[in-house]
Amino acid sequence: MLHDLQEARVTRGEKTTETAPIVMAFAAVLKRLRRDAGLSQSRLAEASRVSLRYVAALEAASYQPSITVMQNLARVLGLPLSEMMRLVEQELAALENGTSHA
Repeated sequence: MLHDLQEARVTRGEKTTETAPIVMAFAAVLKRLRRDAGLSQSRLAEASRVSLRYVAALEAASYQPSITVMQNLARVLGLPLSEMMRLVEQELAALENGTSHA
């Protein structure tokens, strides 16, 4: 089923022309965690040392973050990177099964 979804072009922090399911899952989890933490995109960006535009693009699944950015985002959101990625894996499974709420 995963292969029925669009395949990604792997980039290094650049805009993607096709959106990989894992990028869509990350975007949904990031947005949910940010909102649950009561943070604005601006505050998350500032605390994570990235631009507001970049956070907005991550939440729109337009960009793929580096591992360093993911670690900074998780830290600001108050959870280990491993937990954030576990949530991404859950969201990816929900996307594959058509049960995502994103």
